[in-house]
Amino acid sequence: MTKNSGPFVLAVVTQQETRMWFEGMDPGAEHETVKERNPFDRHNHVRMAQHNGGHDIDEYMPDYLESISQALEPAHEVLLVTHGKGKGSAVPALTDYFEKKHPLLAKKVADVLDVDITRMTEPQLLALGREWWDKKYGIHTTV
Repeated sequence: MTKNSGPFVLAVVTQQETRMWFEGMDPGAEHETVKERNPFDRHNHVRMAQHNGGHDIDEYMPDYLESISQALEPAHEVLLVTHGKGKGSAVPALTDYFEKKHPLLAKKVADVLDVDITRMTEPQLLALGREWWDKKYGIHTTV
């Protein structure tokens, strides 16, 4: 992943992928993506979920969480944005993973926002990050 490390990283987390903006949140800013390595479409059939012991069990999740952790390691501060709560969100598993495996990274998580990211465009997500940053620091200087 990246060696870039701005003071603030916006990370939009779903169960399938995490998009991370390391070099600012201005419109058109480029992001990096970590994808879950599950070769199957998750939860595409009820029997598959039953076979796996339920919808929340995924043998590929630890690798996914570790990949996110490694990518975010150089960050100074992280804003996690997710959709859903409980089993519908990958963030509780991610923050628990940070606490257990990467406690220094866990301390870098500034906030977790739960928004309907399925209805938001990338420019709207970046605007959300800028708005959060402005409220916290009063200025928008993320690079």
